Amino acid sequence: MFWKSIPFVFIFLAIFGVLQVALAHAESPVTCAVCGMEMKPGARASFESIRNEKPVYLYSYSCAHAFHSKYPDAPLFAFDWDTGSKIDVKSASFLVKSKNVLKELEFGMAPTVVAFSSEALAKKHHDRLKDGEVVKGYEALEKIFQ
Repeated sequence: MFWKSIPFVFIFLAIFGVLQVALAHAESPVTCAVCGMEMKPGARASFESIRNEKPVYLYSYSCAHAFHSKYPDAPLFAFDWDTGSKIDVKSASFLVKSKNVLKELEFGMAPTVVAFSSEALAKKHHDRLKDGEVVKGYEALEKIFQ
């Protein structure tokens, strides 16, 4: 009997070990390349880029702006407020200058900017929150804060 249970124990330990590593990796915080703040990867008001074939995590719009100003050819992504999907900032719509959105964020660094995959979704949240402004694309976002 004892020998029959050993394979089961090894299989159980292997599965448990893999799950433990996967969960630890999924919850590991990352550090913003600009301000040094720790955050969860893909946090709802964060941005991400790629530099030297590695992800660059950016805590807020302010950090994304500083990074993109220094590396304008690097791709820049935001995370859709509803789905968490990564979207190119060129095609994203943004809700900006909303004080009410701060109540729904895990963190917030002014100016608060949240992204959406479509203008209709951004307008839906603008109407729900009853403040802020909707802009389409990163160029329009940059003009708001010049």
